[in-house]
This record gives sequence, C-alpha cells and structure tokens, in this order.
Amino acid sequence: MNRTTHALSIVAATLLVAAGLLATAAPLAAQGAFGRSVEVDGDQLLVLKPTAGRGGAAVYVYELGPDGWTEVQRLGTDVTSATGEGLGPGLVVHDGLALVASADPGVRHAAHVFRREADGTWSAVEPIPMDPAAEGVDDAAPQLDLAGLMRILVPPQRTVASDGERVLVGSVQAQGTGHAQLMERDDETGDWRIVAELAPTSGDRSGAYGASVLLAPGRAFVGAPRQDDGAGAVYVYEAREDGWTETARIDGEIVGDVRRIGAALGLHGDVLIVGAPGTGDDEGRAIMLRRNQDGTWEEIDRLAAPGSDEEQARNGFGAAIDVSSSGIWIGAPGGDAVHRFVLNLDADEKWTALVGPAEVDVTGALGASVAAGSDIVVAGAPSADGSVGRVVVYERPEDGEVWPATVIEPAGALETITGGEVHCADGEAAGFPCESVDLLAFLTVEALGGEPGERVSDIWGWTDPETGAEYALVGRTGGLVIVDISRSQSPVVVATVPANPSGARDIKTYENHAFFTGDGAGQHGLVVVDLKRLRDVAPADMPATFEPDAVYDGVASAHNLAIDTESGFAYVVRPGGGGETCGAGLHMVDIRTPTEPTFAG
Repeated sequence: MNRTTHALSIVAATLLVAAGLLATAAPLAAQGAFGRSVEVDGDQLLVLKPTAGRGGAAVYVYELGPDGWTEVQRLGTDVTSATGEGLGPGLVVHDGLALVASADPGVRHAAHVFRREADGTWSAVEPIPMDPAAEGVDDAAPQLDLAGLMRILVPPQRTVASDGERVLVGSVQAQGTGHAQLMERDDETGDWRIVAELAPTSGDRSGAYGASVLLAPGRAFVGAPRQDDGAGAVYVYEAREDGWTETARIDGEIVGDVRRIGAALGLHGDVLIVGAPGTGDDEGRAIMLRRNQDGTWEEIDRLAAPGSDEEQARNGFGAAIDVSSSGIWIGAPGGDAVHRFVLNLDADEKWTALVGPAEVDVTGALGASVAAGSDIVVAGAPSADGSVGRVVVYERPEDGEVWPATVIEPAGALETITGGEVHCADGEAAGFPCESVDLLAFLTVEALGGEPGERVSDIWGWTDPETGAEYALVGRTGGLVIVDISRSQSPVVVATVPANPSGARDIKTYENHAFFTGDGAGQHGLVVVDLKRLRDVAPADMPATFEPDAVYDGVASAHNLAIDTESGFAYVVRPGGGGETCGAGLHMVDIRTPTEPTFAG
C-alpha cells in the first residue's frame, strides 16, 4: 500500500467513525431548531435559531405591535463566518447586552456580543474571545484526525451567564468533556480578559461539565448533568483573595436519587434551583437548596410537575428554569409543557403549581427553553415542525390563571421554484446563496408530499437505460420519493414508496432497483423497489404509490448503505435490532437477484 492510499484509508476510516458518532448526537441541531434558547428584554423577545435551516443561524428579535409579535431585527449576518460557524445554545441578556454563545469550530470566539441602542435596535460589539488551549486545540493548521473532524462536524456546545460585571462561558465538546471560563471587560479598552479557568478539583471535566452555567455576585455555578453515570452534579465556586475556588459539589449524596442534576440552574433570592430532568422513565424534579454558614448546601424544598407518577415519567421537568416576579417557570419538554410555581406561605406546600399557561397545540420539546418577564413568558419548542422549531408566548391575564398563548414561527419559509432558471446575481438566486452556479428548480418538502414536520435526507440518481429518463431518488421522513428530472426546470414527482418514519435514510441503486434504509425506524429493513415500474405510471396517476418489491428483514433500522455494483453485494452500515445485527458493524447482503436479497455475512 503506497502512502497516498494509506492516507486515504485513514481519512475514510476516520470519517466513518465520525459519521457514527454524529448519528448519536442530539437531534436538535437539524433544520434550525428555532427556540433552542429564548430571552425577554423589556418589550422585546429574543429567539435563538442556532443552525442553518430556513436561513442561517441567527437571533430573531420580536416586538409586540398591532398585528401581534413582529420580527424587527435578525442578529446573525455578521456572526456567520466563512467556515460555516453556527451559534451555541447559550443566550443571555443583561443590562442591555445580549450574549450569544458561539459554535465556532475554529474556537475564535466564546460568545458574540450585541448592545441595545436607545432606539431599540441591536448592534454588534467586540466578541468575547475563547482561549483555544482550554479546548484542546492550538493555532497550528487543523489536523485531519478524529478530534479535528469532530470539532468541525460537531462544534462545542457553549452556554453563557452574566452577573452584569462578569461573563461565564461553559463549553462542552462532542465527547462530553468540558470547561468553563470566567471573563470580565476592561471599561477603558473594551477588551475582554480571562479572570479564571474553572474546573473540578478532581480534574474530572467529563459528563458534560459546563452544560449549564450561572453567575451571582462572588459566586459561580457549573452544571455537569452526565457525571456519575448520568446522576449529574453542580460545582460551586466562590471568589476568594487567592482567586476563584471550588467550595462545594452538589450531587446525589445531597439531593438524593434523581438524574441529570445540573441540566438547568436558576436563582430565587439566595436559593439555588437545580434542574434534574431525569433519563428514561425517571421523573423530573427541580431541587431548591440554600447555603449553610459552613459553605455546605442543603435541600430545603423540591418542585415537581402536577399529576400522577405515570404522567410525570419522561416529562423532562427541570430541563429549563427561569425566575421572575410572576413566579418560577420550569420547562418539561418531554411533556411539551411549561409550569409556573408561586410562593404560598399559607399552604401546606409553600410552592403551589398553577395551571397557568394555556394549552396550545405545539409539540416538539415545548419547554426546552423558557424566559420570563414581568408580564410575559416565552417557551421554546425547538423540535417542532421537523426541528424547524417554534416558540410560544404567554401573556399575563388581567384576571384568572389561564395565560393566553401566541405561537411564533420563524420567517423564511421556502417556496417551490419550477418556472424557469434563476440566474445567480450578486451572490443570490431566489434567496439561496450562490457563486457561479444558477438555480434550475427547487421542490419544498411539501411539494415532495411531506406532511408538516417531515424532512428530507439523502439523495441518489437513476437513469432509465431504455427511455433515457433521469430520476432523483429522495429520502423523506415518510419513505422514498422518486422525481423525474429529465426536464431540469420542471421536475415532477412520479411516485412515492411509504416506509417507517426515519429522519436519516440512505439510498443506492443496483440493476435498475432502488435500495434504501431508515435509521431509528424500528423494523424497517432494507427496502427494494423495481424502478422499471416508473415506465408504466401515467401523468394523470402521478404521484403513484408503490409498495416495495421486496423487504430484507435481516436488519431492522440502519444508518447507511453501500453497494458494490460489480459484485452485487450490499453493505448495511450500523444496523440495529432484528436479524444478524453484526454488533452494529457491516451487515453483508447478496443482492445479485435484487428482489431476493439474502444474508451473506
């Protein structure tokens, strides 16, 4: 093997591992995740959309007017870099500054900073730098290794907090290790400097250390919700004469048998509120703690969502926390709900859970983020509408306990383009960025037959050897879509092949047959369709619905698919459940007779 071949083999193997790791990542990164973080600043709402989807990563700013909540500004044009930088889940507003966490794979910025001007608009100011060495990288050229690829493919997830004088930035790498940096700004120069590097005294920065952060005068809190085998922990640091020192670790020994301690943090006066949303069938909780004179912390109360234990299971209560004059607001994204608690000293249980927010028909992790003002509260549902995302704004009623609700969706919905070629001009073609490439046509998910919330993943092609017709084979959540692209400016959906829902498909062809998989799709199998059937579909019957010509059930769900068209063997990648899963390794199938696939090894 020569050096070039060896190097390519290493790259291919590294990419394969990276792809497998990416497949296990949280699903919120897809399609934009509008509402991943939210903030209230007086009369304005700020909604974070951390990734590209219906436009680039940005913070949307809304104001209430005669026609309801209207977008008045979008913070992001100057944020996205040439490297495709997105935004982290962290967003906080304090004293007229909006701090937006970076998701920069080059680790140049910890957070972007915007200042609210007197007229209500926001302008960008000097971003907060991140020390690259703290995240395990240097200024040398990027290395083509697994760590380097993961930093690009799965950028650090950063969170931010501010007490008005300092900023605390938490950062979690793809593999779960993290760190936290405390920074302050020089009033004369405007430059940011690192005050302290916070880390556990044990040196254990695993378990998503830095996934949540909170600042109070002279005190900093850092959550590590996946430490201790998922039980979680919160680290407490205090300012001393010799610097910032870890003074306590809040874990299961203090708060008992709950899961994911430190997923969210809040302060109510001198009381620390720690979210523990649980895992699996666990019940979510919010633990209230107070500091003793000796520096230790003890639980003084705990909050839970109203309802039976069965209703509370998997509700994720405690995943998001915010405190305002209207009460303590806690998100339960597993149950698509937001709960309000108020202090009632006359009751047996001091904190009373109120029905509060009105019921709304929004599902998709509603309550994954929450921010409260004096008269409104906004909750994010970043997984709604196929992870495009939505937010719900609740307004304080003049009387009664039901808070009227308004749903906000991100602007920028795409439209089908089939009326002719659109030339690239000034770096844009019909809203799409471009350079030296013209747009021939575009079909939305809806035009491909997708229901609300569906998405597309993977695309392949096939040319009919008899008719010369060219087809695009598109993976949709609900199955396979076959589009005739022979007339490139007027594509036509010819047929669909329904299958178990999947957000990640892979499609290949062999001997005029299409083969496709579905990841996370249960008993899906390897689906086979004879593409020659397309010749018999009349225009009046389009789109036709095809049943599969064969389904190989030796695998259930699978992430990827490769076919050696010379030998006639298919290689199913990362299969899971059902048949010979091969330890999630390569599952080989003999497809030399396409409609009679058989297990080969």
